[in-house]
Amino acid sequence: MTFAERIPVALVVLLAISRAACGQQTPVPYSQVAAVLKQYCSGCHDGVDPEGEFSIKSWSTLMAGTPDGPVLVAGKVEQSRLWQLLNGQAEPAMPPVEEPQPTAEEMALLRQWIEQGALGEPADPTSKLHLDVPNLSPAPARFHFVGAACQVTESTFAIGGLGQVRLMAGDNATPVWTADGLAGKVNSLRPSPSGNWLVIGGGIAGVGGEALLLDAKQGTVVQRFVGHDDTIYCAATSPDGRWLATGSYDRRIHLWDIASGQIVRTLMGHNGAIYDLDFDPSGQLLATASADQTVKIWRVENGERLDTLGQPEGEQRAVRFSPDGQFVCAAGTDKQIRKWKIVSRDHPAINPLLVARYAHEAEIVQLAFMDQQRLLSSSTDKTVKLWDFKQISGLETVANLSDVPVGLCLPGASLDGASVVQIDTIRLPLKPTSPQPSRSTAAATAPETATPATDIDTAAIAEAATQRPPSPAVVDPTTTSIATQVNECEPNDSLEQALAISPAAVVSGTIAATTDGVADQDLLRFHATPDQTWIIEVNAARSQSPLDSRIDILDSQGDPVLRTRLQATRASYFTFRGKDSTTSDDFRLHKWEDMELDEFLYTNGEVNRLWLYPRGPD
Repeated sequence: MTFAERIPVALVVLLAISRAACGQQTPVPYSQVAAVLKQYCSGCHDGVDPEGEFSIKSWSTLMAGTPDGPVLVAGKVEQSRLWQLLNGQAEPAMPPVEEPQPTAEEMALLRQWIEQGALGEPADPTSKLHLDVPNLSPAPARFHFVGAACQVTESTFAIGGLGQVRLMAGDNATPVWTADGLAGKVNSLRPSPSGNWLVIGGGIAGVGGEALLLDAKQGTVVQRFVGHDDTIYCAATSPDGRWLATGSYDRRIHLWDIASGQIVRTLMGHNGAIYDLDFDPSGQLLATASADQTVKIWRVENGERLDTLGQPEGEQRAVRFSPDGQFVCAAGTDKQIRKWKIVSRDHPAINPLLVARYAHEAEIVQLAFMDQQRLLSSSTDKTVKLWDFKQISGLETVANLSDVPVGLCLPGASLDGASVVQIDTIRLPLKPTSPQPSRSTAAATAPETATPATDIDTAAIAEAATQRPPSPAVVDPTTTSIATQVNECEPNDSLEQALAISPAAVVSGTIAATTDGVADQDLLRFHATPDQTWIIEVNAARSQSPLDSRIDILDSQGDPVLRTRLQATRASYFTFRGKDSTTSDDFRLHKWEDMELDEFLYTNGEVNRLWLYPRGPD
């Protein structure tokens, strides 16, 4: 055999020996590598907005590298930029020098994994929900807290807690079925519109979110959805049962195809956690409430954002479309319920704010419609209130609780059988303090029979704000023969001393300066009937008098005669910005964007109309 003929044989032997040597090495599983990277790199490169657009949250994102190129070259350690950064061969060194550094054993593990080809593992969406922490035995508890509750059928309701959902039946809450093994805490429970499924949202904070569809009768898992980078706070199915929408602490909304379990599109634009969402009755619109103090309206078909409702002044915890789909209401940590008219259906448009009402003494956590006319709200102030939806006017408080509410359970359109579940698992009925109108007569009777006497007819005010009433025919009593000329005489500072006059009259007199803190007042007595209209005014400034006048209309007992009551429908305030010490009437009106021109505006003790929006940069 010649030398040339012996070369191929030697090469074959060497290759065989090399492969045999490699075969003796135990393959490094990616899970071990992921644990090392998570420990040292997750602070900057794991989450919604990773540094340098480089994420280690999965094998696929790791291999994708950065916009400048890959960071790993399979089988070539020294050419892998990730390795160069970790061992200080490239700048900047990672992790930063002030942070904990990988051990020699961990570096050897990473080197071996790259040399073996930087292989991943079969994709398992649920694996991301595994939390590698010590298994600590819980201490005995008197009861377990629940995170969510909802009505499922007329006779059953569901409660969800840590890794578990239970379906309960009857007033005695007899368990029907229990679903265990859920990832983390249950944050959201809602029945599907068909009633066949129970929609669950939850997960492990900081790890991942999970949504499930459970069979409402058996409690078995119909479909599981894993894809968020943090826990899911809300989940709901579309009216036609085609889509599932989920909102998470990761600030994203995922729209899933229920049949395939795959993400169809991701809606991005919120700058805070998504706490609640709701489909409109047509299934064409989706409303989302966020910690960024906004509510957004989306078109489901293509994910287009149609409007951002930016009027709220706190995190928005709840959002619901009205049963007819014409309105949307939201509430949250600013303690207010707001109502908007939906006009952005086919294209982006501004949806006008109709009502903003302070509703509770603490943050509002849930909204639920009983029907088109009535709305329920629950709050951490431990109350549940019923509202007339037209003007969000209070009807009554239907529950005073001992703990924080987590779910409203409504079996129908009346309070019969309705209840609220507290965080401590206690379930309390919703009880009206006055007879409830039937559903068919609610719109006609609710405001008259249930509105407290201290409320005003806000519907009439809203209508009056858009229509300027005609000016009445005014007769100047000073230029007509019907006016009686009267000279004021003291004493007339008390009811018993009031000077009797007969309208119409012109009273001439003097208001003395304040002496020892006691102000002078002149009381005049006259008789009038409810069908009469009188104009009462003071001629002071027009006659160059320094008097700052005020008129009070009292009854025979000295109590003010009620003309009307005013109640705020928008939240606003002034900021005084006087340019110098002599300027007192220069101020900024805040939140004027929520107001419409020609609406009533209460300022400094007077009721005016907003006739002009602020102009200019200041």
